[in-house]
Amino acid sequence: MTEAEKNAKKRKTMPLTNAEFFTFFFFPVFRKDFGIDNHQLNKDENNRFIKYGFDKKLKEAQSARLYGKIFYFGIIILIAVIIKNYY
Repeated sequence: MTEAEKNAKKRKTMPLTNAEFFTFFFFPVFRKDFGIDNHQLNKDENNRFIKYGFDKKLKEAQSARLYGKIFYFGIIILIAVIIKNYY
């Protein structure tokens, strides 16, 4: 097995780092609002994962985005319940 084949195999199983996971978690949607261009960030990272064969990172990024959406939905529900009970 050549060095290139070893690296290709290693890339397929390499997980996301904590920093990458939290980036996808806190910016889960493809939007360009409030001066934060997370649309381009997410798009570039997806393209990089696909181009270089980071299969596991791509799957983990998709799940991190899902968890982020659930987190923000839960925060909205929590705030709505608190406001409803307060007023």
